[in-house]
Amino acid sequence: MRRLMRAACALALCLCLAGCQARSAVQLFDGLLQAAGRASLSPDFLLQGTRQLDSSGYTGSYTVHYEDFSGTETLLGGTTALNTHCITVACNAEASTGCLKVVLQRGTEEEVLLEGTGAYEADLTLESGSNYICAVGEGFTGILRLEVTPSKESPA
Repeated sequence: MRRLMRAACALALCLCLAGCQARSAVQLFDGLLQAAGRASLSPDFLLQGTRQLDSSGYTGSYTVHYEDFSGTETLLGGTTALNTHCITVACNAEASTGCLKVVLQRGTEEEVLLEGTGAYEADLTLESGSNYICAVGEGFTGILRLEVTPSKESPA
């Protein structure tokens, strides 16, 4: 990931020095960041459940019945330098055993949206940078349902 970021920065700098317009270079750099961000999502074949993902990676759904799950699945999100995403997150979990958290990672900060059995629903604004929704389990057996849609306040 760091290697890709360095390459993206070097490419953007070269394009600026070669006479490309600054806006084009920034858009290219943002496209490279978005590609790197998509690579940070857990690949479908490693997920224990079923994910439906839109093209941006920020909205979609995930349904799973975990059996003694320990680990982290990065389900939705991405990285961008230019765009803000307004989303509605709705999730519920039913635990038989163990612990499950649904977290929003904003850069290096982590916000717990749901822990254990229960439901969560809120409109969130994801500023530019890295933003991911993850399921974190420790010996968790139970069900998780997650639905993320564009919120009504989505920018045009």
